[in-house]
Amino acid sequence: MAKHVIVDGFNIIRRDNELSRIEQINFLGAQDTLVQKMAAYRRGTSNKVTIVYDGANSENSFRQNSQKNGINVIYSAQGETADDVIVDMVARDAHQRSRYLVVTADRDLGSACRRHGVVVLPPEELLRKSQAGEPPLRNPDTWHGKREEQGWVGHTKKKGNPRKAPKNKRKTKGLW
Repeated sequence: MAKHVIVDGFNIIRRDNELSRIEQINFLGAQDTLVQKMAAYRRGTSNKVTIVYDGANSENSFRQNSQKNGINVIYSAQGETADDVIVDMVARDAHQRSRYLVVTADRDLGSACRRHGVVVLPPEELLRKSQAGEPPLRNPDTWHGKREEQGWVGHTKKKGNPRKAPKNKRKTKGLW
């Protein structure tokens, strides 16, 4: 099942050395770099990624939504934190909480999300997986078996005529 990965934007930018250096030089450049990293992670997966930033000091009285490189970006409203937006997102969708994956190092946000039954990941793991050549992030609460451990790169797509019955059903039971 596809996951909806919700990323605490500024929390991750300030935890990563590369992103924090870019932020000191160009504030918006760090945000664009994070979007590019999340787009690299998203390639090859069916996961949806949303980055949430604090807009508490802005003059907008409503949340701003935009889309960049297939990544949904949300800025919180005036007087609202990114943590409030993330908790609101996971609390609102009670019947599908198992599909959410929140990425943050904020302990308060992490515990609030866990209370709602959502899996929380540290930012370092997501950033490591977003590097070029890395396999996409897997659901951390399931075991993937020997094939992934051994680096199996095959596929499980069936071949053959889809109208033909499977071989074990076509065999005759015997003539007498």
